[in-house]
Amino acid sequence: MTHAFASLAGVVPSLAACSAGGRVAACLGALGLEAGAALLQAAAVILAGHILARLLGAVLDRFLDHTRASGLPGFDETRAATVRGLMKSLLRYAIDFLVLVTVLAGWGVPVSGLLAGAGIAGLAVGFGAQNLVRDVITGFFLLFEDQFRVGEHVELAGVSGVVEDIGFRITRVRDFGGQLHMVPNGQIERVTNYSRGSMRLLVTVRVDYNEDLDHVEQVLNEVCERFRRTWTTLTEGPQLLGVQEIRDAAVEYLVWGRAQPGEQWAAERALRREIKKALDAAGIRAPYPQRVAVVSEEAAAPAPAAPAAAAAGAAPAPAAQGTAPAAADAEALRRTAERARSGEAGPPEPGEPPPSERQASAGTGEAADAERRKEG
Repeated sequence: MTHAFASLAGVVPSLAACSAGGRVAACLGALGLEAGAALLQAAAVILAGHILARLLGAVLDRFLDHTRASGLPGFDETRAATVRGLMKSLLRYAIDFLVLVTVLAGWGVPVSGLLAGAGIAGLAVGFGAQNLVRDVITGFFLLFEDQFRVGEHVELAGVSGVVEDIGFRITRVRDFGGQLHMVPNGQIERVTNYSRGSMRLLVTVRVDYNEDLDHVEQVLNEVCERFRRTWTTLTEGPQLLGVQEIRDAAVEYLVWGRAQPGEQWAAERALRREIKKALDAAGIRAPYPQRVAVVSEEAAAPAPAAPAAAAAGAAPAPAAQGTAPAAADAEALRRTAERARSGEAGPPEPGEPPPSERQASAGTGEAADAERRKEG
């Protein structure tokens, strides 16, 4: 096989020799047969590698199924699925590499030099592709430490969902919306596994503030007892913990329990439904917002009527006595000044002195001025 493939390397020299000897057609026929035989043998090698991969995969499946059925501790169905995917991936890569080396060796390519160069190139690529190396190393430790398995509900690298595949470089996680996330293993710094151990279920029940607490607790305890007997995925509880909080219009109770991984949400929904039906049957009311308005009798009483003296024209209040006379005097003085400028004489305004007194006071003032001038 090797000699047949190696003959392809001498195609050009053989064709030149045939041209010089005038035997071009015969040489081309011989070279065509040799090239066809080489390609046929390469196809046979590739087909043999594919068949070998299928056979080894089937053997691996039987081995893992037998190991799981034997009851090996820690090797359940999820662990078997994780190891099966990883081992098949390794087998595929190894067989593809062997097929490639065999084909190249058959074509006369120096495989030893190629492997040496590949080792040096791999070292250079390792320095340049540090993220790839980190992904592979992290993937190895994820599998070795059994942090999570295929089919488990996890939260890693900001993604929450069910693990579908674990590889050396990436991990495939499908969230509850249906999206498939490819997470490089090097980005997985913290893993939260929701499928290891029982999961908690928690239900808050609110009733009206005025309900009888003993009666409410009796109804809730009966519901928990019935639910415990009928719901098979529970591992503990449910049980009533008591009054959790007292609000303005409601009293809150807390019901707690544990269920199998992934079954806690269905158990919570079913428990809420049973509690609602039991509360309705017992006549226990749900809380509604309530407000109490307090009205004072003094604020609601009408204002007292004004005294009779004020209605009859009595003196105003002390606060008004100091301001009303001042305003009347100012108005009287203003009107007097206007009449003096216009030369009109009329009856005095209220509070204004009569004309005779005004003239007497004016004459007295003039006589006093004349006496002071004489003395001066």
